[in-house]
Amino acid sequence: MTHEQLKFYFLSFDFEVFMEWYNNNIVDPFGDYKEQTIQYNREDAQKAIKNLYDLETLWHIMGDDRTMIREDDKYIMVTNGDDPYIVTFSTMEDFFKYNDFEGLASYLDTYPETLQELKHNFE
Repeated sequence: MTHEQLKFYFLSFDFEVFMEWYNNNIVDPFGDYKEQTIQYNREDAQKAIKNLYDLETLWHIMGDDRTMIREDDKYIMVTNGDDPYIVTFSTMEDFFKYNDFEGLASYLDTYPETLQELKHNFE
């Protein structure tokens, strides 16, 4: 499957289904990047994210040009592994726009069994 086909395949799912799969299979919620799961954009989620980082790291994250927090968006997440920034979004198209889709697609090229988990459990 090409990366463009993969994007359309993801778009065929309800975002909550995609979010559950992403959080449980791409971001290990019990591992090093557990703070980088997609969450509903609520005040408690924003506070929890901010409480995870020391002041210096949070200053770096908030100063990153890619950090974008809009109160009216439905979802919030920290993204980009070891060089994190925060984004909010409301649609899957926005998720792909503000996150590294090519990185996700390349990961799935390397670990196709991860995509099989989505096909097996949610189709």
